[in-house]
Amino acid sequence: MADGEKDPIVIMFVPPLVHLLMRAEQLNGGKISRKQVEAIRDNAQAITVARSVADAVAAELGYVEIDPNLAWSHWVEVRDDLMGYTYDEDE
Repeated sequence: MADGEKDPIVIMFVPPLVHLLMRAEQLNGGKISRKQVEAIRDNAQAITVARSVADAVAAELGYVEIDPNLAWSHWVEVRDDLMGYTYDEDE
């Protein structure tokens, strides 16, 4: 970040949204739907932090957090990478 630039504020889920979604699939016994992903996101606990803090936490824990504005598409990408599953775009 250049001098004079402000560190943007971002939403950070506690626990991480990716962990909540993975647990939901474990409990479900399979894929969760777009509506379920969005409901989990909407009901998850979150805090606001500086982007640099969120990035440092993610690096320390070894994950990339899901953008809440793109929860479904980011979940599909993360889940495919982690689990090797695929989704139909309309699920």
